[in-house]
Amino acid sequence: MSPPPHPVDWWAGIAAASITELAQVSLGLAGVEPSPHTVELPRQRDGSIISLVGDQESLEIGLFSDTEGCRSLASRMLGMEPEGEEMVVDAMCELANVLAGLTKRKLAAADAKFEIGLPLYVRGSIAVGDAAEAVSIPVRLGNAGVEVVVLRNLNPAPSGGSHAAASAR
Repeated sequence: MSPPPHPVDWWAGIAAASITELAQVSLGLAGVEPSPHTVELPRQRDGSIISLVGDQESLEIGLFSDTEGCRSLASRMLGMEPEGEEMVVDAMCELANVLAGLTKRKLAAADAKFEIGLPLYVRGSIAVGDAAEAVSIPVRLGNAGVEVVVLRNLNPAPSGGSHAAASAR
């Protein structure tokens, strides 16, 4: 018999630890402390989301901010002002990829094996269907107000793939 899936609060703790590490390693920001998580999801935001798929459960994790916040994060990560929207999109996708990698490493320490999907850049509101539950973790990263969003799929992942839990509207 397989173990029960982890509650979304457990995932929020893993995501909060991962964003703190991402802030220091990828953005040079020490002392970042995420706010307590909430079930209220960000509205009208830009950002990148990526899947983590395991044998027993799957989720999506992403970073969202307003347009200027995304530009600020890209600038900090790149060490220069981004030259156009494409560079911002690429940087946000890379930050989501790093966030997923840090999350996967923390999960491996808990003997959980997950595969990482490809990041997807989205613009708009996040909608969650009946097959998922979600939390948002507000955090300040330099000049950017950011929400780390975790969408936990309530149904086990089918072999080789994830349930799409998020859609931009």
